Amino acid sequence: MAKYFFIFILLFIPAIMNAQVTHSLGITAGISNVYYKSDIKGNKNFVSIFSPTISAEYSKHNDNVFWGGVGFGFTLRQVPFYVFPTGQKAGMNIAEIWLRARAGLKIERSFTTHLPYLSLGFAHHADRESFIKDGNSSFTYLNNLDSNYTATNFHPFIEIGNKIINSTFRDEKRNVSFTFALRYYPVALFKSPIQFEYDFQQFKTVQYHIIEFSIIAGLQRNFHK
Repeated sequence: MAKYFFIFILLFIPAIMNAQVTHSLGITAGISNVYYKSDIKGNKNFVSIFSPTISAEYSKHNDNVFWGGVGFGFTLRQVPFYVFPTGQKAGMNIAEIWLRARAGLKIERSFTTHLPYLSLGFAHHADRESFIKDGNSSFTYLNNLDSNYTATNFHPFIEIGNKIINSTFRDEKRNVSFTFALRYYPVALFKSPIQFEYDFQQFKTVQYHIIEFSIIAGLQRNFHK
């Protein structure tokens, strides 16, 4: 279902953009706060804050109420597995590369323009490494993870959000924007629950669903036909 909706958005964006006059290229950087909802009964959920995320996007804005865009990005995730009695955390760093298409409405006001949108995309986990974190210090202790730790190759997501930019964004100049977004990954993080050995012959079963809230600032350059 998700992949068909993604294809629909890609086909729908050009259809609603026949009257478009403004093209834009943008780069963004921000932070994401992630809620790791445990699928294992009895295991606690975790929250990871201030994960960096960056992206680039091409978008089009028409004369009336529609806009849409296609972009790609990178997010560094820190997935917790276990908290030791000393307070140390063990888990996995994941470098996530993602692609998305988004479309929405344009609501112009006196000083700002709001661009609420619905987005669909998918992510790929390009690199993984385990870590142990003690306070603000973190170090890697294993680079080559067992195959049981393999994350889902293509991880679809749905996102809703609002991009805020000043009302003169149609001028051919650079503008600053801010985006607030909520993203949900309907597929579990790992292909199957993993067994994490936190002590000799002591295992914990780990599996999560991801819910992410992002605050992102961007710089956008506009062009006209």
